[in-house]
Amino acid sequence: MQVEDRDDLLTDALAALTAAGLRHFDGEPIRLDAHGMHAVRALLEDYSDLIDQLPARTMVRVHRLTKQRIQAIASGRQRPHDVKIIDLRQTA
Repeated sequence: MQVEDRDDLLTDALAALTAAGLRHFDGEPIRLDAHGMHAVRALLEDYSDLIDQLPARTMVRVHRLTKQRIQAIASGRQRPHDVKIIDLRQTA
């Protein structure tokens, strides 16, 4: 199964959650704007649909592999296509 983010929901949801986190560091409530709320809800709905279609064994394997990659990235073993993990408090 190939999953594509044609509407760029992942980027929009990540940006909305990042903005909410930065607001929290400034002492404001964690809130999403309308666009961010739509992106996060749509992304969660897509994820729910995906979970319904995949066998539990596949989901467990995917989560284990994701955890391993996150640990590798956090310990400095990055690949060119990896995401960058940043401390939002240092960017504010």
